[in-house]
Amino acid sequence: MLLTRKINWLGNLFYKITYWAGATLLSLIFLMMILQVFCRYALSRALSWPEETSLVFFSWVVFLGASMALKDRGHIGITFLIDLFPVRFRNMIKILIDFMVVFFAGYLLIFGWKLSVFVGAKQTTTFWNIPYFYLYLSTCVGGGLLLIQGILLLTESLVNSFGPSEK
Repeated sequence: MLLTRKINWLGNLFYKITYWAGATLLSLIFLMMILQVFCRYALSRALSWPEETSLVFFSWVVFLGASMALKDRGHIGITFLIDLFPVRFRNMIKILIDFMVVFFAGYLLIFGWKLSVFVGAKQTTTFWNIPYFYLYLSTCVGGGLLLIQGILLLTESLVNSFGPSEK
């Protein structure tokens, strides 16, 4: 079905972008921590910036990873109760859960933005003196990515449950 293919294409596009951004940030965190350990123990001079920078990068990695896990439906779920029901009812529960994920992601997007603007603009990091806006913006962007993946999963669930069957 054309709609399902377009949904999968869009989901895969966001997944790839998120994957490479997350992999890059994780690699940078790893390199900064190696540098920090080397400087602390080999040179006896600890650097002050890697810890702070890693914290900012880590907050971004968490939300990027959450979006990737959502696309694969890789978040923790309790399925033993749902498996007791007939297939048709399971599909309805899946749709309900997808609606709840979309609602939560929208909430995270909106209040992540409010957190970034109203709280993050007033605080700065210790070493770099960068506004916390950029740290808190990860919540907003993560919510947006979760919202996109959630809508795509919800659409896929609705098409699979109520759409025309492929033969």
